[in-house]
Amino acid sequence: MKPEVSRTLLEAPGPWVHRRVSASGASFHVADAGPEDSSFAVILLHSFPMTWWTWREVIPAFTEAGIRTISMDIRGFGTSDLTPGEVELTQLASDVAAVASALGISSYTVVGNGMGGVIAWMLGSLEPAGLRSIVPVCAPHPLGVHFLRGLSSRGRGRWFSTLLSRRPRLTFFASKSAWVDRSISQWAAPFTQDHMLSQAGVYREALSRHVAIRSAWQTLQATFRPSFASKDVLTRKVEVPVLSIQTRNDGLWSHVDFADDVQATSGEFTMRALSESGHFPQEENPRALVAAILPFIRESASLE
Repeated sequence: MKPEVSRTLLEAPGPWVHRRVSASGASFHVADAGPEDSSFAVILLHSFPMTWWTWREVIPAFTEAGIRTISMDIRGFGTSDLTPGEVELTQLASDVAAVASALGISSYTVVGNGMGGVIAWMLGSLEPAGLRSIVPVCAPHPLGVHFLRGLSSRGRGRWFSTLLSRRPRLTFFASKSAWVDRSISQWAAPFTQDHMLSQAGVYREALSRHVAIRSAWQTLQATFRPSFASKDVLTRKVEVPVLSIQTRNDGLWSHVDFADDVQATSGEFTMRALSESGHFPQEENPRALVAAILPFIRESASLE
């Protein structure tokens, strides 16, 4: 049996402080950067099958702008608690709000990529105290698009369909590296894939932890196949400001998949499209991503 992966490997040093946060009956890992006494923060939620590390190039840009930045391992990923049982999308969103409260953050904006973007949409529907705005990145509203039909029409959704299979084979759970390598190869822009794959060792190691593969799958299921109860919550209009980010080289979604986003909102809504990036702009083109969302964060949080 492979020995347990060292936390040091999965919690790399940098211009941040690693913290363990007890919230929602679980333990979460966050990388905390920027002014610790700030009552406002940006909370970053990673995509599948990444960890907090995917935001490593974005964190310094926000902190240099004077914004406290929290990059969080979502439940079931990285060194946050691994829960191999079923989990609700509402629970994943509540985790974020509870972590913010535990850290003494009274107001925050949530930026989520892919799976993390779906959680951001759910937070918008729940509208917990302190939520100022949401930024779903490459994440159409989960009730505004027919996922599998749209993917099959593009001819690039087979891997995603496999991931969402309700009865995956045992060999599927043994293919830890495939989760990372195939997701990057199919969803990133062709011109960034090699670089991303060369930097993806930490994600492969994170999925090699005991029960991590099944735990991650359960979290993925909760985000892209939400329960009836979660869908009911998602029908509520999002009232906080929303900035929806899409990319021109996204291998998972096309621009038409975002067409219904505005209908899920009742407040300020803005959409931006980034070039020279695929499904993971925080790694493929972080400078453009920061330039697109930083003014929105400042305005919605009244930081100007």
